[in-house]
Amino acid sequence: MYIAMVILIFVAAAISHIFVYLVGGRQGYGRTFQASTYGSTPGVLLGWIPLIGIIFFIWSIYTYICGISVLHKMSMGRAFLSWLIPLIIAAVVTFAIAGAAILAIAGLASAGAGYPYGAI
Repeated sequence: MYIAMVILIFVAAAISHIFVYLVGGRQGYGRTFQASTYGSTPGVLLGWIPLIGIIFFIWSIYTYICGISVLHKMSMGRAFLSWLIPLIIAAVVTFAIAGAAILAIAGLASAGAGYPYGAI
């Protein structure tokens, strides 16, 4: 489990670095990895606490954005975009998959799939 978590940290930093690079960060993967690990620390250490975990989650996001801004020498706005763009892409893909699944289920239900003589 811990080995998977370590690998996931490197993969997540690599994905983050793609978007940091797209918005103008040119200081290298190492700086993105630094910001990702420092940024995730509050959420990892204290995010498990019920009811107040959301505060530490938000603090992790803010720390990540500040770290990207400082370490990549870019504005907070560009650093925020490097965090927001992959989030939007993930949301769009998720909604597209869910919509396709709903349409497929609705199509099967209206066609009477599974019944030899159509819908009941």
